[in-house]
Amino acid sequence: MTRQGIEEDFSSCDARTLSRFFRDYQAEHGQSDTNSKQRNLRHPFTWLEAEYDHRHPYTPQLNRYAPVTVDTVSPVVTDLLRVTGNGKARTSATTP
Repeated sequence: MTRQGIEEDFSSCDARTLSRFFRDYQAEHGQSDTNSKQRNLRHPFTWLEAEYDHRHPYTPQLNRYAPVTVDTVSPVVTDLLRVTGNGKARTSATTP
């Protein structure tokens, strides 16, 4: 916040300010770290809302960062699963 010239504390954050923070954070740390940071910062804002009636910035206007998913199953394993019935029992009569 300081680097962006925002002089106020966390209670001044709204969805627009927080989206700007996450955009800058993502540029330096990547999508997975930004998703973690976004999930972790939700809790302090929930507390601020409950204790100090601060408007929660996690609204539909906040840009969300999804976790990065990686397909870890190799093509060989996928082929083996397909040949063996994709997890469904087969009898000798249904085996190709």
